Amino acid sequence: MPPAAATYAPRPRQARGRRLATTLLMGVLATGVISTPAATGAWFTADKTVSSNSLTAATLQPVSGLKAVKSSIGVDVSWTSALQQSWATANSVTSEPTYTVTRTIDGANPTAISTGTNLSVTDQYGKSVSIKPTVIDSGSSIAGYIRSDGTLMMWGSSSASGLANASRQSSSVPIAASIPAGNPIINMALNGWSGAAVSSTGKLFTWGPGLHGGKNCSDESSPPDTIQLPAGVTPIAASPGVGSYCSLLVLDSTGQLWQRGGSVGGTSTTFFKVNLPGGRTVKQLTRRETVLASDGTVWSWGNNSRGQFGNGTTTGSSTPVQAIFPEGTVITSVSADSQAPSFVAIASGGRDLYAWGYNDSYGALGLGSVKEENILTPTRMKTPENQWFSDAQIKSSTTVIVSGSDSSKLYSVGYASNGRAGNGVINNTATGNFIQMDVASNISATKLATGNSQAYFVDKSTNNLYGWGYAVDGSTGAALFGNNQTSPDVYAKPTQVQTNLQLSSDSARYFCGVGTTSNSDGYCVPNGVAEYSVTYPYQAWTSSSAKATASAQSPPP
Repeated sequence: MPPAAATYAPRPRQARGRRLATTLLMGVLATGVISTPAATGAWFTADKTVSSNSLTAATLQPVSGLKAVKSSIGVDVSWTSALQQSWATANSVTSEPTYTVTRTIDGANPTAISTGTNLSVTDQYGKSVSIKPTVIDSGSSIAGYIRSDGTLMMWGSSSASGLANASRQSSSVPIAASIPAGNPIINMALNGWSGAAVSSTGKLFTWGPGLHGGKNCSDESSPPDTIQLPAGVTPIAASPGVGSYCSLLVLDSTGQLWQRGGSVGGTSTTFFKVNLPGGRTVKQLTRRETVLASDGTVWSWGNNSRGQFGNGTTTGSSTPVQAIFPEGTVITSVSADSQAPSFVAIASGGRDLYAWGYNDSYGALGLGSVKEENILTPTRMKTPENQWFSDAQIKSSTTVIVSGSDSSKLYSVGYASNGRAGNGVINNTATGNFIQMDVASNISATKLATGNSQAYFVDKSTNNLYGWGYAVDGSTGAALFGNNQTSPDVYAKPTQVQTNLQLSSDSARYFCGVGTTSNSDGYCVPNGVAEYSVTYPYQAWTSSSAKATASAQSPPP
């Protein structure tokens, strides 16, 4: 019997539909093309050209909750994490993106202040530069002070135009220096027959040998001169004649140190930066290539043949080298002898005074010895016991110190002849030990200034000026104490020579760079409106910026 005929029975429509769906799915997987999923609020991929991805760019939401709040030390900027936004939650992003914070002042000079994953940053203001101005000083045969109205008063010998007056005449009484009108003086320094003065208008004036702006170092005409400084430099202190005949140190309002001439610059009138390691700023200049940094460390450069670096060697350096003090020592003031490479310094608290460099046959370093020798590291001076000291100055082989415990007590050591010891005896024997000076008990000595052959201090309660040592310049006959007297030739103890000087204040002043102003906490606040913007990236895209203007913190309720 022949086999029965084959019968075709079609499959149910549902089964055929499943097979078609399976075939289509396999085809999609094979080609790697995936359609955009249902709306999630965002779709991101590193490859923006993938088929079926209609996005050729993506827009991230700007950060929310951006705040910029001023404090006394800066602006605190904060914002909400971008991980809380829809694009991040829709795509299960859990790693914080990198935020870039940018600051502008009055809409200009954009500056990136932070890049990182933190949600806040403090844009800290720069610290202002603090300096205690010198308002009275003495050179070789010249002296002067700043009056409360900003007038610079000078007296003594005008050899080499040392009195900063256009007439180039000596004077036995204080006369006003020929500073151009409208430039009140806020800081001054004298060295030899040279001087430098800084005005509140940001100008620097100099006079004396080799200090003329841009001129040959031997030119001494038309004193004083206005020194041309590098662009953007605002001077707050200067020291003439450091290291050599033509040299000048200048400290600017940012704490940066500048030098012309000296052991590195020679006779050039071009200024160059002197950078202290670690970005340190400068607190005080001296009469040599030695400065006190704001952190209480001491730095020197140039010649070191007498151990003036205080680092244990006699090797010179064209860059600053740190003096080696006992660990933890913070120095508050330094004085350098312009006649010899000798130094004295006061440590924080005034209990310890240190000396180093050249100790001559007069024992000016106060170490109890008149042996001529080089002291290569700072050594404690043998000061009177059970006292602390507020001032110490060394000049022309004599050191004078003022007791902070009792400011009527002054002591001297070193060259002791011609009344320099100040104890009422014209000629004393140098021993290297301190001698107490003859000062009345009702005197409160401040603003100590030492010259080549004379010295001064001001009585704090009366503003009267006291002087001792040589009273008359030998070549011109000018009274070195500004009291118009030509005899006696020597004052063997501090004697009142001028009354009520009407001195400018020597309280510490705070300075900031151009475009900023110091606040009461000593920070430099921008003068314009500070605005902050924050952006962040994700893969190939970057968010638009959110912006906030720095505002004062609301007072507590």
